[in-house]
Amino acid sequence: MSPDLPLIRTLARRLLLDVNAAVKRFARDHRYDTGAELRRDAREVARAADRAWFDRDERASRIKTLVETLDDFKLTLQLAKDLQAFQGWRQFEAIWRIVEDLGAQCGGWH
Repeated sequence: MSPDLPLIRTLARRLLLDVNAAVKRFARDHRYDTGAELRRDAREVARAADRAWFDRDERASRIKTLVETLDDFKLTLQLAKDLQAFQGWRQFEAIWRIVEDLGAQCGGWH
Protein backbone atom coordinates (compact mmCIF):
# COMPACT_ATOMS: atom_id res chain seq x y z
CA MET A 1 0.00 0.00 0.00
CA SER A 2 1.35 3.40 -0.94
CA PRO A 3 1.67 5.97 1.84
CA ASP A 4 0.51 8.64 -0.64
CA LEU A 5 -2.98 7.26 -1.14
CA PRO A 6 -4.42 8.41 2.20
CA LEU A 7 -3.09 11.88 1.37
CA ILE A 8 -4.67 11.70 -2.08
CA ARG A 9 -8.04 10.82 -0.54
CA THR A 10 -7.70 13.62 2.02
CA LEU A 11 -6.81 16.19 -0.62
CA ALA A 12 -9.67 15.07 -2.86
CA ARG A 13 -12.16 15.46 -0.02
CA ARG A 14 -10.71 18.85 0.88
CA LEU A 15 -11.08 19.89 -2.75
CA LEU A 16 -14.73 18.87 -2.70
CA LEU A 17 -15.44 20.80 0.50
CA ASP A 18 -13.62 23.94 -0.67
CA VAL A 19 -15.35 23.90 -4.06
CA ASN A 20 -18.75 23.61 -2.38
CA ALA A 21 -17.92 26.54 -0.10
CA ALA A 22 -16.69 28.66 -3.01
CA VAL A 23 -19.70 27.93 -5.22
CA LYS A 24 -22.05 29.08 -2.45
CA ARG A 25 -20.50 32.53 -2.86
CA PHE A 26 -20.70 32.62 -6.66
CA ALA A 27 -22.98 35.18 -8.24
CA ARG A 28 -26.30 33.75 -9.32
CA ASP A 29 -25.20 33.91 -12.98
CA HIS A 30 -22.44 31.38 -12.30
CA ARG A 31 -23.75 29.37 -9.36
CA TYR A 32 -26.15 27.17 -11.31
CA ASP A 33 -24.13 26.40 -14.40
CA THR A 34 -20.38 26.77 -13.85
CA GLY A 35 -20.76 26.16 -10.13
CA ALA A 36 -22.76 22.99 -10.67
CA GLU A 37 -20.16 21.76 -13.13
CA LEU A 38 -17.36 22.48 -10.65
CA ARG A 39 -19.20 20.60 -7.93
CA ARG A 40 -19.85 17.64 -10.21
CA ASP A 41 -16.21 17.48 -11.34
CA ALA A 42 -14.97 17.75 -7.74
CA ARG A 43 -17.25 14.85 -6.76
CA GLU A 44 -15.80 12.82 -9.62
CA VAL A 45 -12.27 13.54 -8.38
CA ALA A 46 -13.25 12.41 -4.87
CA ARG A 47 -14.90 9.26 -6.24
CA ALA A 48 -11.86 8.45 -8.37
CA ALA A 49 -9.60 8.90 -5.33
CA ASP A 50 -11.77 6.54 -3.28
CA ARG A 51 -11.75 3.96 -6.06
CA ALA A 52 -7.97 4.14 -6.27
CA TRP A 53 -7.81 3.59 -2.52
CA PHE A 54 -10.18 0.63 -2.33
CA ASP A 55 -9.43 -1.25 -5.57
CA ARG A 56 -6.00 -2.70 -4.85
CA ASP A 57 -6.04 -5.05 -7.83
CA GLU A 58 -6.59 -2.24 -10.33
CA ARG A 59 -4.84 0.54 -8.43
CA ALA A 60 -2.54 1.61 -11.29
CA SER A 61 -5.41 2.03 -13.73
CA ARG A 62 -7.50 3.75 -11.04
CA ILE A 63 -4.72 6.26 -10.43
CA LYS A 64 -4.55 6.92 -14.18
CA THR A 65 -8.30 7.56 -14.19
CA LEU A 66 -7.88 9.89 -11.22
CA VAL A 67 -5.23 11.88 -13.10
CA GLU A 68 -7.55 12.20 -16.11
CA THR A 69 -10.46 13.23 -13.90
CA LEU A 70 -8.28 15.83 -12.20
CA ASP A 71 -7.27 17.21 -15.61
CA ASP A 72 -10.96 17.58 -16.50
CA PHE A 73 -11.53 19.41 -13.22
CA LYS A 74 -8.65 21.79 -14.01
CA LEU A 75 -10.34 22.77 -17.27
CA THR A 76 -13.59 23.57 -15.48
CA LEU A 77 -11.74 25.45 -12.76
CA GLN A 78 -9.89 27.54 -15.32
CA LEU A 79 -13.15 28.31 -17.10
CA ALA A 80 -14.70 29.48 -13.83
CA LYS A 81 -11.71 31.75 -13.27
CA ASP A 82 -11.93 33.14 -16.80
CA LEU A 83 -15.62 33.84 -16.30
CA GLN A 84 -14.74 35.63 -13.05
CA ALA A 85 -17.07 33.39 -11.08
CA PHE A 86 -14.85 33.47 -7.99
CA GLN A 87 -15.21 36.33 -5.55
CA GLY A 88 -11.50 36.97 -5.69
CA TRP A 89 -8.08 35.64 -6.47
CA ARG A 90 -7.66 34.10 -2.98
CA GLN A 91 -10.68 31.89 -3.39
CA PHE A 92 -9.44 30.56 -6.72
CA GLU A 93 -5.85 30.25 -5.51
CA ALA A 94 -6.80 28.15 -2.46
CA ILE A 95 -8.56 25.62 -4.68
CA TRP A 96 -5.79 25.70 -7.28
CA ARG A 97 -3.18 24.86 -4.62
CA ILE A 98 -5.15 21.80 -3.58
CA VAL A 99 -5.37 20.76 -7.23
CA GLU A 100 -1.60 21.21 -7.64
CA ASP A 101 -0.88 19.18 -4.50
CA LEU A 102 -3.26 16.45 -5.58
CA GLY A 103 -1.76 16.38 -9.06
CA ALA A 104 1.77 16.13 -7.66
CA GLN A 105 0.76 13.26 -5.37
CA CYS A 106 -0.99 11.41 -8.21
CA GLY A 107 1.83 12.02 -10.64
CA GLY A 108 4.42 10.82 -8.17
CA TRP A 109 2.50 7.65 -7.43
CA HIS A 110 1.51 7.01 -11.05
